[in-house]
Amino acid sequence: MTTQWLLVGMAFILSVLLAGHSFRGQNQRLAVFTSLVLAIAVLLLPKSLSMNVFVLLFYGLTISLYCRLNRASYAFLVIVLLLILGLLFNGIITEQWLWISLSLVSCVILGGYLIQGKIAYLLWWLSVLLLAVLMLLMPGWSDNLLLAAFMVSLQLYCALKATMLIPQSEPALKVSEIQAAERSRIYQNIHDDVGAELLRLIYVIEDSEQKKQVKDIMQRLRQAVAQTTQISMDVRQLCDDIIDICRQRMVEANIEFQSEWVIEYNHVFSNTHPTGLLRIMNELLSNIIRHAKAQSVHLQVVSNRQKLDICLTDNGCGLGHQNKDKYTGRGIRGLQKRAAMMGTEIIWQNRPDGGLSTTLSYPWP
Repeated sequence: MTTQWLLVGMAFILSVLLAGHSFRGQNQRLAVFTSLVLAIAVLLLPKSLSMNVFVLLFYGLTISLYCRLNRASYAFLVIVLLLILGLLFNGIITEQWLWISLSLVSCVILGGYLIQGKIAYLLWWLSVLLLAVLMLLMPGWSDNLLLAAFMVSLQLYCALKATMLIPQSEPALKVSEIQAAERSRIYQNIHDDVGAELLRLIYVIEDSEQKKQVKDIMQRLRQAVAQTTQISMDVRQLCDDIIDICRQRMVEANIEFQSEWVIEYNHVFSNTHPTGLLRIMNELLSNIIRHAKAQSVHLQVVSNRQKLDICLTDNGCGLGHQNKDKYTGRGIRGLQKRAAMMGTEIIWQNRPDGGLSTTLSYPWP
């Protein structure tokens, strides 16, 4: 029994440590408090229950913290678990109901991830589902020491991964660095060759209007190369670039443009994701110009310690049936695929007063 409860203690400590890490430095004391209350509530369950009741509940709590569920999903999970724990504590239900409840909760969360196109955390929740089903169908495994050790090992791996103590493999890092360097070289060559020709045209052309257009093209080329080759960028720089692109394109399309931003956390990127976000924004702006028939566009950028939200709102025709077909055929799926590669979520939502609101949510790695 000593070894079994040692594993339970390890699972409890891992849950508490991950709760503290997940919300560190954020104004989310309620989330930390709720996580700790859940962990302590599990520990206070009657000791007559099988050991793996405790271990699997701590494992499920760890997965919930690691996957950073949104508030609605986390609230749903907390309510269900508190209800189940209360019924278990009072002896109203048996362990079998716990395994059934965990299976249903896992199925709901898995279904939500599949609908939203999120695949990063599917395997983690699938493991919770399979473990709950295993204990439901084979009650003898509920006190199996080997299974408890396996779950604690998974929980430890998950906690280390969440705290970034397990780095990306060296070959993967090398490939990523080589690809980034090659992209930078190609863009720089394009800039040198095309830029030289544009500079020559500036001195050859005599018409002042045409000369101004060539200068504008050259300036855009420089911005594009700088954004693509610059890997180290912070949120303020990205915000400035996004606003510049939006203002420039909206002025050209004769669409009124307004912007606002709130930067509580100035995250520094160490990858090429800013370039990917700028390309997605460019595509969204193109969709507004081509299909939305909008007269005004509003941009909002909010950066906190959890994620970066970029919201683009227009007063156009929205995603009606005809327009939805155009959007779907011309890039929504492509945008979702490109965003998913960066761990970004894109949500399109029609506004009640007309128009469309598009939100990009980029969680910090």
